[in-house]
Amino acid sequence: MVLLTLGAYRYILANFNNDYRLYNPLRDSELHFRSSSDLVANSQHDFNAVHQVLISKEKELDRLQREYSEAIARNKNRTKSGRTRIGRRSQY
Repeated sequence: MVLLTLGAYRYILANFNNDYRLYNPLRDSELHFRSSSDLVANSQHDFNAVHQVLISKEKELDRLQREYSEAIARNKNRTKSGRTRIGRRSQY
């Protein structure tokens, strides 16, 4: 395999059925990506779907973190009031 650098692209000397050509996989993918509007539309649709799921998971995570913080605060209040009662009982 031979690697050539011509400008911004790197080419590979590729053998296609004994027909040797300079081949650039990056350039090929760029050309294919630009020419495929269906691929772009599907990718955008998939991205939007994943983004919506991510947003809902972030909201759920925020809700769970709030519930956890509230439960910790309630537990601390119960513990403080329990310690106070125990402390008062031991004084008598």
